[in-house]
Amino acid sequence: MCIRDRLKKGKAKDVEALNEFTREEVAKHNTIDDFYIIYKNLVFDLTNWINLHPGGSKILERYAGKDCTEDFKKQHAWVNPSRLIGDRQIGYLSSDEKK
Repeated sequence: MCIRDRLKKGKAKDVEALNEFTREEVAKHNTIDDFYIIYKNLVFDLTNWINLHPGGSKILERYAGKDCTEDFKKQHAWVNPSRLIGDRQIGYLSSDEKK
């Protein structure tokens, strides 16, 4: 579900409230107490969610401040991340930062 669909259902922040990030900015948020990830060019703050991960927080720690897209697709192809963490989206990568 895209951000606009989640907005319609009241499950996401207003698009104007989302911030634009560079990979360098996201990389600064790389601790369990300040934990951002990139998934499909979107930025999520998982600081308050990481301990809720069914596999435990340790497995996610290696992605702190990084892009987890490829590994997520390999490990969780059947999971809909929008349902799990969609409401934790805080921004998106700037155009020149996208893969």
